[in-house]
Amino acid sequence: MPAYVVLMMTLHDPDWAAVEACFADPDYEEAMAFRHAASPMNYLLLQEGGTNTKDPDHKL
Repeated sequence: MPAYVVLMMTLHDPDWAAVEACFADPDYEEAMAFRHAASPMNYLLLQEGGTNTKDPDHKL
């Protein structure tokens, strides 16, 4: 197995308020500690809007 693997995860929320609610949720804050310990996250990209949710262009 390579020492470094590039992974991308895409989450879809109905609106910006839902994103903020997710990040403020105490259960997510607890789970985020596990994510941070298990994965070196180099970037967090939040993009609002757009109609192409079926096959979004990750290079935007």
